[in-house]
Amino acid sequence: MSFDIFVHAYRNGENFRFPAVELRRRFAPYIVGEEPGFWSLEFPDGEGHGEVFTDKGDLTGGFMVARPAHALAFWEIVAGLLRDCPCVLYWPMPKDSRPIVGDPKVIPHLPAPMVEGLGVPIVSTDAEFIRSYVGDHS
Repeated sequence: MSFDIFVHAYRNGENFRFPAVELRRRFAPYIVGEEPGFWSLEFPDGEGHGEVFTDKGDLTGGFMVARPAHALAFWEIVAGLLRDCPCVLYWPMPKDSRPIVGDPKVIPHLPAPMVEGLGVPIVSTDAEFIRSYVGDHS
């Protein structure tokens, strides 16, 4: 996939910061290069690569991935973050698509302009569905 995706956490309409170690733990098996705030990912069997950009320091409000991998393992990480953290997944979307959250309780915490501009999110933690939906709506 040759576009960017964004995963950000929110509480009460504001960016919510959570331990950056949570991101690192999940992506660690696939990190092949890094600098502060940047990880280069590689997935086995030619299933792709990606570049993760996140906040420097102990806390993060989310991350951006340039050229997300097609690998199901990548989308399982994203789905797990949506399940475990108050995050929303979004990307440059055509009008017939919506962002994704892992828990409907996250929706009221999203900034109103985000929901107005991108639409009410779909709720899913199914990695295969998320990968297909993003791929079909990008």
